[in-house]
Amino acid sequence: MSNLTTTSSSAGHTAYVAEVRELVHDQVDALLGLLMGRIERVATAGEPATQPLVSRGDRMLRLTIGRCATALEVQATIDVPDGESRARLFPVGPARCIVRAPDGILARWDLRQAHPGDPSSVHAWMVAGTEKAVTESEAALVVDHLLACQSAAA
Repeated sequence: MSNLTTTSSSAGHTAYVAEVRELVHDQVDALLGLLMGRIERVATAGEPATQPLVSRGDRMLRLTIGRCATALEVQATIDVPDGESRARLFPVGPARCIVRAPDGILARWDLRQAHPGDPSSVHAWMVAGTEKAVTESEAALVVDHLLACQSAAA
């Protein structure tokens, strides 16, 4: 009986890890899409055409324009070592994103259900501590910070 419980527990954990890994990967793609969409709009709006260098890891994005860079670091519940409390470390959802620039943290976003309580609800990046979804306006803050940095460095 104990072996059966352990086996089903392990299978459940394996399925959870795979689900979170796929969810986080897809949502990092969504963030990259928002950022690149903003960069394209700025470039077509008459700003100097700036093509960023994009580096991507499993849970990391780095945008570099000239000498200026911004890093989006995603931490997920599946990164928590066994024995640690995932619920305590990630109280609102399966992942969080910290947007860093050399001069400090630009933003904190939580990945969570867009409509809590709705079991069929999709997940979305939300501004930490709010009910506000991360949209192009939040992407604009990140991209505009990069462009301002690049202008100052030029």
